[in-house]
Amino acid sequence: MLETRPHRALPDLSPGASQEPGLGDIFGLVRLFARRRYITILIVAALAVGVGVLYLRITPPTYTASADLILGKHEGQFVQQQLVLSAPPMDALSMESQVQIVKSDNVAASVVKRLNLDHDSDFLAGGNGLLAKLSDPWKKNPTLDDFQRTQLAIALVEKNLDAAHIGMSSVIEVSYSWSDPEKAALIANAVAEEFILEQRDVKNQESRKAGEWSLERAKELQLQTEATERAVNEFKKQNNIFTVGGNLLNEQLVSDLTIQLSTARQKTAEAQARVDQISSPVVTDASTNPIDATASIDSIANPALTKLRQRYMDLSAQERDWSRKYGENYWAAVNLRNQMNDMRQPIQEELRRLSESYKSDYNAAKQRQEAIEKDLAKAVSESQAANRAQITLRELESAAHNNRILYDSFMQHSAESVQQESFPLNDARIISPAVAPQQKSRPKSALVMILAIVGGGALGIGVGLLRDLLDGAFRTGKQLEASLLVPCVALVPRQDKALRAARRQKSSSKSARTIETGTQVFWRTATQPASRFTESIRSIKFALDLASAINGRKKSVGFTSALPNEGKSSITAAVGLLAAQVGARAVVVDLDLRNPTLSGMLAPNAERGIVDVLLGHSTLDDALWIEPTSNMAMLPVSARGRYLHTTEILASRSMRQLFDELHQRFEYVIVDLPPLVPVIDARATTEIIDNYFLVVEWGRTPTTVVVNALDSAGTIGERLVGAILNKADIRNMGRYDSLSKSVYNNADFAKYGYVD
Repeated sequence: MLETRPHRALPDLSPGASQEPGLGDIFGLVRLFARRRYITILIVAALAVGVGVLYLRITPPTYTASADLILGKHEGQFVQQQLVLSAPPMDALSMESQVQIVKSDNVAASVVKRLNLDHDSDFLAGGNGLLAKLSDPWKKNPTLDDFQRTQLAIALVEKNLDAAHIGMSSVIEVSYSWSDPEKAALIANAVAEEFILEQRDVKNQESRKAGEWSLERAKELQLQTEATERAVNEFKKQNNIFTVGGNLLNEQLVSDLTIQLSTARQKTAEAQARVDQISSPVVTDASTNPIDATASIDSIANPALTKLRQRYMDLSAQERDWSRKYGENYWAAVNLRNQMNDMRQPIQEELRRLSESYKSDYNAAKQRQEAIEKDLAKAVSESQAANRAQITLRELESAAHNNRILYDSFMQHSAESVQQESFPLNDARIISPAVAPQQKSRPKSALVMILAIVGGGALGIGVGLLRDLLDGAFRTGKQLEASLLVPCVALVPRQDKALRAARRQKSSSKSARTIETGTQVFWRTATQPASRFTESIRSIKFALDLASAINGRKKSVGFTSALPNEGKSSITAAVGLLAAQVGARAVVVDLDLRNPTLSGMLAPNAERGIVDVLLGHSTLDDALWIEPTSNMAMLPVSARGRYLHTTEILASRSMRQLFDELHQRFEYVIVDLPPLVPVIDARATTEIIDNYFLVVEWGRTPTTVVVNALDSAGTIGERLVGAILNKADIRNMGRYDSLSKSVYNNADFAKYGYVD
């Protein structure tokens, strides 16, 4: 089974590219690109400049006049009080809305009507611009009716009109562009003035509508107010709701009874306290000391009781004094004690009389409290019923009050709208009118030329980059090595000129198998040994010798390519001639059995060839052709016919035996193989060839084709000594390689005999 090479990533085709390019590498890439594509860039830039000059020559000038508007009102306090509809604050969104109004159809139609532009034939012609002349609707159809003329004029006004909000201010710049500067200023001012009139008309219409609506609404509210007020009065009559001092009568009665009840309860409590004091056991017990009995009622104002108590206290003090001086049985002390006992009876009687008085007062206070409580309960019951009706009454009064307020408000708004309509106020004014411009606004010659130069240069660079992207071929040996992962052993220059070396005379030998010198490029190895072409062939032979010495392989080498016509046959013949010229025994074998190009160049009339030898129809000596000067041998393909099953022929046992014989007789066996893409014949030669070279045509063979061909070539890639970049344009190599022209075309090479 054939082995496949690992996949190779496609290289960066930019010469000198690296994985991590530095500033110097980037500068080198730019320099190489400019060297490669400077002609393309200059041509495209020149065309762009020519287009710019032509545009300036054929485009007539356009003048732009501008007028500045400031939005917002600055009324006095009296005027502000008369306004019904106040203007909203001018934020960014409002300013953009005003800009769109400036550019609206209504404003444009008003300008057309004001300046009579629909009857201005010069204006309807669209100006004197190039596009206007080419697409002149007025001249193409001069029979437009009034409506069409008006619409055309409006369209021209809107087309050349521009408005913009200036910065964060409330200023709008209105600009109009036209071929006539005077007319441009006239139209710009007309647009600004019509915008102001439009704003004033809209405001007046809104005020009028607001006033009419307010008046109609006020009439409705008047009827509603009268109806609700009548409902309030009728409801009061039905529910006996009366007010005193702004309060309901029932509520006032409940409030008064509540105060009276509080006072009655206080008096009852005081009477109860006196009854409790006078009814205590200390007071009612006859055996109790009068001083102790009356101690709890000292605070009660009773002159008689107070006098008796004081008399009793005086006798008690005198009795204690005499008893202490003269003894308890002293007649005076006994007399005093008898007087004290006699005084108890009147004190007890006075206390009983006072108790009855306190109880009578308490009963009267209690009855008064109960009577007030009954009256209050009755008033509260009546008040609750009134309160339930009061809820409905309050709703009716609230509705009547609200209707009255709304009615007064709408009547006021109606009056104010009438006043506002009478004030000629504007929401905008012109702060800078448009004047006829002295300089054209379009086209800007300097800007056009700068854009032409810069754009042309950029377009030229883009075209150059596009050409580089589309150029997917190999241009340098570095690209070849980075893509195929094999060394580039030679850079074979392209031979455009005819062979100038003096032709050698044809051999006088009558042998039909003698190779004659021709005009093919590979003969330069014999006729121009000091040429760059011959030096590149020496590099190929040296690489072959070095690889054979290192790997210990035989000097059998096959030259192949990805596609036909890449020059592999010429390289094969040149290497064979060079090896024979240095005295080596070399044989060139044509194994491109389906397209024997090498045989056609060296042995065009061969009657016997390699297939005849393999089939035993001829011996090897009878099939070999000889170049008499270098003694190079050549084993051609017979010219008698083409072969189909070539893969089996190349992989046959007899082919291996034939090559064994060739190795015994020759030091170099140099083979011209078929290309890799069209046929697979080259893969069948791995048993007979030890070394391979891949020939790639400079600037022609696509990179992807070469990479894919080598990846599918089996073991050929493992024995690949190197790649050869053929037909290289040496003079243009400096445009693709950082070595530059000074290396590829160095005049010092002539010192070593180089002739090209």
